[in-house]
Amino acid sequence: MFLSKYLKSAVLRSNLLLVGLVGLSVPAVVFAQAPAPHSVQAASDTAAEQLMGILQTYKSVEGRFTQILNSKAGKQLQTTEGTFKIKRPGLYLWQSAEPYPQTIVGNGQTIWVYDPDLEQVTITPQAQMPFNPAVLLSGGIQDLSTRFRVEKVAPPAQKASQNLFDLTPLNSADAPFAAVRLIFNNNNIAQAILTDRLGQQTIMDFDDLVANRVLDDALFTFVPPKGTDVLMNE
Repeated sequence: MFLSKYLKSAVLRSNLLLVGLVGLSVPAVVFAQAPAPHSVQAASDTAAEQLMGILQTYKSVEGRFTQILNSKAGKQLQTTEGTFKIKRPGLYLWQSAEPYPQTIVGNGQTIWVYDPDLEQVTITPQAQMPFNPAVLLSGGIQDLSTRFRVEKVAPPAQKASQNLFDLTPLNSADAPFAAVRLIFNNNNIAQAILTDRLGQQTIMDFDDLVANRVLDDALFTFVPPKGTDVLMNE
């Protein structure tokens, strides 16, 4: 847990991509989960393979996002916009705009979270956040079925071209969220809906997507600006 003013800021922002970090501040409520029957597990494995197949259709993707945080009662608490870049496997760059500017960078081994208004960057080993949704979307998780129960959901009749997947962490005690729904339009990521363990829901819409453009690996390494406080989360 971060013993700094960054923690308070992160909790208030509740960034989807920071769920692995923000989750450290959530009470350790354990949701018991019985082992899946063989037939259910087989269905989950098949759905996981289908989801991985979709994610593997691109080498990179970039675009814009709009993120809305809703309370358990459905009240809108916060809206954030920004841009993102993803490169397989496991590389990502997310930049939130005002009023909550923030940069999140992952290179497959290290995650940097930079808050310019706080003049702080927090550095965390990727291994400490195995359920980070950014890693999931960037293909950094090679075998989804070892970490999630994956269910393929039938789309609404008017949106038959959509692919919907619900992911539930198998080790719920270690996961900072209860469930994630990923929605794809013609294999392009359209929306991610994350429900945390307090019942709050984060809805992230993606648009202006550009797939398979060559992205330099240098984009996914962060060098803190001079004068920035560096916090190590090890």
